[in-house]
Amino acid sequence: MAKQRGALTLEGSLGNITFYKSKHGYLAKEKSIISGERQAVDPAYQRTRENNEEFGKASRASKLLRGMCSGFSVSMVDDRLRARLMKSLVAIIRMDIVNQRGKRIIQDEHAVLLEGFDFNVNASLNMVLQAPFRVEMDRGMGAVSLTIPSFDPQEMLNRPKGATHSRLVMGGATVDFIGQQHSTVKNSSGYLSYNAETGMQQFGVRLPAGSAHPVFVAFGVEFYQEVNRGYYSLKDGEYNSLAIVKVG
Repeated sequence: MAKQRGALTLEGSLGNITFYKSKHGYLAKEKSIISGERQAVDPAYQRTRENNEEFGKASRASKLLRGMCSGFSVSMVDDRLRARLMKSLVAIIRMDIVNQRGKRIIQDEHAVLLEGFDFNVNASLNMVLQAPFRVEMDRGMGAVSLTIPSFDPQEMLNRPKGATHSRLVMGGATVDFIGQQHSTVKNSSGYLSYNAETGMQQFGVRLPAGSAHPVFVAFGVEFYQEVNRGYYSLKDGEYNSLAIVKVG
């Protein structure tokens, strides 16, 4: 390890040398180059291999769950979604007390811990929509329903400036984390005016009957502006919300 001297201090990499600031001042050190072959067999990297294997499982599970909600507005997610979802999934994998390190998986009974996960942390569903709703499942029939009683949007909906209408969206899915598959069905309301009671909204989807895999239900709100009888999604997405509201 070398110490940088002179008026010019560097941070970053130049060739095989890394320059960085520490509590001891500006330092420089040679990059450590470890071959992939060594990492794969050296006992010193056993923990690294275990962590990488479980991180890969979390990454594939994250892709599944994001795919489950694809088709909704892209502005219903924030730019930190992947990192936040990965953090939750890694924590769930580490709850597996059956398998050894590196072999741990997402146990279906732990998937319920994703209940309440918001895809847009800037607009949580609880913050955007105050109206109550009810979710019902019949796993044997593969039936999932969500009902929200009539509500006044001016009192129960936190809308962005310029929005004249909203749309409620709902999706149900069975997710097989081991087989890396999901079966998803989506539903949505019409365009609901901000100046009128919504009327009772009921959503229903049919999933594979008797599935042995966890059932996820996502629910959200997206906002629109009406212009000449056309409805245009608000592009900033600051208030659009989507969350996992039930796992069963």
